[in-house]
Amino acid sequence: MKRRSDTRETLTEAELIQLFKEQRFEGVPWKIVRAIIVTTIAWLIWKPLGTFIATVALLDSREPLQRCARFWSGRTAILVGSIVGASAAIIVWTLVSYAVHSIWAKCFFGFFGFLSAGFFGFGINPNLPRRIRWEALVGAAQMVSLATYVLATVIFWLWFFLQKRP
Repeated sequence: MKRRSDTRETLTEAELIQLFKEQRFEGVPWKIVRAIIVTTIAWLIWKPLGTFIATVALLDSREPLQRCARFWSGRTAILVGSIVGASAAIIVWTLVSYAVHSIWAKCFFGFFGFLSAGFFGFGINPNLPRRIRWEALVGAAQMVSLATYVLATVIFWLWFFLQKRP
């Protein structure tokens, strides 16, 4: 008697790669639309709440980035990390500059933005020698993302303080 798993054809390597590529960005457009709508509604209710929701929405980038990491090269990991860090900094500090005026609130949102910039590396194997290739690339991209976020934050704060001085 044949089992159902015996009658199913196995996929070739090319078919598996094609399947992975098709599923890389599955559900991403709806996540972006949902994040924009919820952030806009929260922004209209209370600006700091909108800023917080937008920063939390950045955390949704983890799953698609980790799915894409299997196809990255070393340069691509550095580029992705730079883009994620810079875009997180731009989004967070642009919203913070309009939403809050307290220096403590800006520090809170800045720290929370730092966490969201590096969150896409969460869940990979913490044991460096045992990481497989894509986990190592996600880890490298995460470090570049955090460094880029810190650099963009320093640039923002310099611009902020130089703008206030006559």
